Amino acid sequence: MQYLVVGSGRVALHFEFYLSHVGLNVRTWNRSKGEENLRELAASASHILLLIKDGAIKDFYETFRSLFVGKTLVHFSGSLSIPSVGCTHPLMTFGDQLYDPEFYPRISFVCTGADFSQVFPDLANPHYSLEPEQKAFYHSLCVLGGNFPMILWKKFFDGLEDLHIPTEAAHVYLQRILHNFLADRSGSLTGPLARKDFGTIVTNLKALQGDPFEKIYRDFAEVSLPDFKKEWHEHT
Repeated sequence: MQYLVVGSGRVALHFEFYLSHVGLNVRTWNRSKGEENLRELAASASHILLLIKDGAIKDFYETFRSLFVGKTLVHFSGSLSIPSVGCTHPLMTFGDQLYDPEFYPRISFVCTGADFSQVFPDLANPHYSLEPEQKAFYHSLCVLGGNFPMILWKKFFDGLEDLHIPTEAAHVYLQRILHNFLADRSGSLTGPLARKDFGTIVTNLKALQGDPFEKIYRDFAEVSLPDFKKEWHEHT
């Protein structure tokens, strides 16, 4: 088997490293190498992985469709569905630095229109299947879980710095929150939301008045507490 990784972003770099580390034959291509080089590499490849931006995948496929005949072709987009191209989406975030080689086999893949065992017969990663119509909801969950907490954490850390409290003081707090959630997500909620302490919630919201996060706090309270609107009117 000969894998061709198309792309030069973070995901492409991580997977070139992972596949090479487990002993697979991997070559790479990006636009700086030119179209002729792509044709040469595609001709000798058995598996072609499109690890490029979501918005470029469909056009790239349509432009070079003839190169993919007889090849195992997949993309890695969590949101995009193309009827003639399978998807193996890694349920993971990728930074600028490569991870320890032992970490990559733990990454789960969510597949649409592709058989993971056929695309990567030498990998033992956990993998799951979705129907194309489920992908938009799946990807919205990935964005919610993988990005929104960090927006809240940044607000938290920035606020502590404004109060001259070092952010290191919050590390143990956040680590324990995550630990408790992973151990028992149904019972991990704490503070006034867990106690249904509407008096404290009202005080918190008044302290955030004029701050964009006031609305976020209120929205989370409404989602978490069915009686929030009723109690809010009684306490204000």
